[in-house]
Amino acid sequence: MLKNEFSEKIKRDPQIAASINEMMNGTDFNTFITSLRKKKTTYLIIALVIEVLICGALIAIFFANDFPLGAAFIGILFVIAFIASFYLIGKTQNQHLTNELAPRIVKALYGNDAEYDLHGGFSEAYLTDIDLFPVNELEQEDMIKGEYHGVACKVADVTSYHWEYRSNGKNTTREKVIDYHGLVMSLKMNKRSASRLVAAEGGKLFGGKHLEFESIDFNKKFKVYGEEQNGFYIITPVMQIGMIDIVDSVPGKYTFLFRDEELVIAAGGFETKFKTDIKKPLNHNVNLVLDAILPMAYFIKTLRLDLKYYNKEAPQQQTSTQPQTDADDVVAGLTGAGVSVAGPGEDIIHEVVDGDDKK
Repeated sequence: MLKNEFSEKIKRDPQIAASINEMMNGTDFNTFITSLRKKKTTYLIIALVIEVLICGALIAIFFANDFPLGAAFIGILFVIAFIASFYLIGKTQNQHLTNELAPRIVKALYGNDAEYDLHGGFSEAYLTDIDLFPVNELEQEDMIKGEYHGVACKVADVTSYHWEYRSNGKNTTREKVIDYHGLVMSLKMNKRSASRLVAAEGGKLFGGKHLEFESIDFNKKFKVYGEEQNGFYIITPVMQIGMIDIVDSVPGKYTFLFRDEELVIAAGGFETKFKTDIKKPLNHNVNLVLDAILPMAYFIKTLRLDLKYYNKEAPQQQTSTQPQTDADDVVAGLTGAGVSVAGPGEDIIHEVVDGDDKK
């Protein structure tokens, strides 16, 4: 899979490797890891002592009252309680490790000003405005915001849901219905889309004219809706290849929205997973977190969003109202890298392949 190749390339990047190694070898971080592991052991010992005392007292009471079966039941409860304690303490310590590790790895990949917020996300107004799924009650987490190769980016796991009530005349039950669960990503485009343009994987319908492209594979994977001239200007053959690579290599049900200088990607069913384990070596956990936050960088490189153009305006572009965006979602900044094919009315400043400029 392309993502695996990209992951290995990122881990070999000297700048990123240097930043991560500095973090891993830092006194403060290693002190934190040592302290976290000691606390886990201490908490387990405390939990074990408390459970032994409580269960021992209950067993003594049952035996005193000539009720050995009750004592055996308490013994079983003790085993269950200890296993639960072990799990909950481990889960809590793993979350502490993620909370300390994730922001550092995010900064190594997405810049010193990058942010990670466990409970962060997009505003309700923004999600309503992009209009890619029903927005009702919201739960969001694992927000990452920063830049990659000069491309401003933001991502979060988003769940939208509503409650449905059913009654049989006697009782009323409430059921949680998921309207959308997956990733939402906002990327700075290196072109300006003159109007709303949507490419949806599968047969999902959106407003606008249905566009067909020369690529048979692309037409099979995506249904594109929007203004014809703008659609062919934005979704070039190189963009089509990138979009196909993404849906083939990263799980999820994808919708791409191009509007103004923003590309919004919704990947239903995909979520960022930080499965750190305090028992495992630090290097193992660093790789887990890095793999979890890579998709945003992978999408930017695969779609060649870090290319720079002299002319970012679509030919004969019509005036359009700029869509509402979170002020924090998209910031300026583009640098040149990658390979692309110039569309009508645009000139590529230069191309860079593996660090070598090509005229």
